[in-house]
This record gives sequence, C-alpha cells and structure tokens, in this order.
Amino acid sequence: MNPLDIIRDPRLRRFADYWVARRGNRLMPRRRDIDPVDIPYVLPWIWMLDYQPETRRFVCRLAGEQINAFLCNNIDGHYIRGHDLADYIPARALPTLMERYLTIVERQVMMHASGLFSTRSFHADGERIAFPLSEDDRTVTMLVGATLYGDRVNKGDALRDEETAVTYIPVAELPQPGRTAGA
Repeated sequence: MNPLDIIRDPRLRRFADYWVARRGNRLMPRRRDIDPVDIPYVLPWIWMLDYQPETRRFVCRLAGEQINAFLCNNIDGHYIRGHDLADYIPARALPTLMERYLTIVERQVMMHASGLFSTRSFHADGERIAFPLSEDDRTVTMLVGATLYGDRVNKGDALRDEETAVTYIPVAELPQPGRTAGA
C-alpha cells in the first residue's frame, strides 16, 4: 500500500504525487523545484511557510487565493503573506498547529490532517497535507502544503483537538519516483 493513499481529495493526492516526483532521489525537494505553473489544480489552496530556526517560527511566503479568503479575516482583511502564523491563526489553535509543523521540521515527515480547522471566527471541515522543503536535503527550511476547506461549522465554539485526525509519514518511507511503495 502506498502511504499517500490516506489522502482523500484527488487534488491533494495529485499534489502529493507531484512533491514525490519533484524530490527525485533526494529526501525532500528544494523550493525552486516547486513550480506554480505545474500545479494549477491546487494553486488556490497552496501555502508555503518559511521556517525560522532561531525563533522556531513560521512566516507565510505564499498563500493561494482560497487560503487568503479563508484566513485574511484574521488580520483585518489583508493578505497573510509575510505574516507570522500567530498573526492569523487563533490563539487557541496556535500551539497545536505549531507542534504539528515543528514535527514536520524536526522529524522530516509529511503530515495529513482531516477534520475541523479553526479561524478566529469560525471552523470548517477540511483536509490538509504539508511537506518539508530543504535546500541541502538535510535541514528543513520551508513547508509547502495545501488545505481544502469545506462548509463552515460550529461558529463560536472552541475547537477540540480530537476533531482533527493527524497522520505523519516519514519522507524516507514515501515512494521514490517511478517505484512503488515498499520496493
């Protein structure tokens, strides 16, 4: 079984396969390996975060139009590019999200999450994938991911961690391009 089979949405699965193909024989692709021209099917939902190891923070480098539409209400209607996660992720959800993203960085894993995702004013059902990027194939410098949001739900309720299922898969266990998983 291919570990990427946990991804339900075909656009996210196609992007995961793209990440695998772009890394080639390395553990992780570089930033320059990800070309927006190649991924129009997921571009509105894509995001990239620069990882700042000295502060252990993440700053948005790129966010697709659907990501901005979903999150920009958290920063007074502005785009999230150039903003720290803390600027647009609700305080109640930030520690959990930071833990998840730091796990990607520190353990060199991809993350799949599905369930409820939180903004400052509402929650929405959705699915998210996130992958590490590395310039030297050893140190994670960025995250690239995509989040597809569904219907808004539970306005004003506190988000509970158990409402989001999260799976981590070491990138070394993902199939290499042209080979099946486990080969």
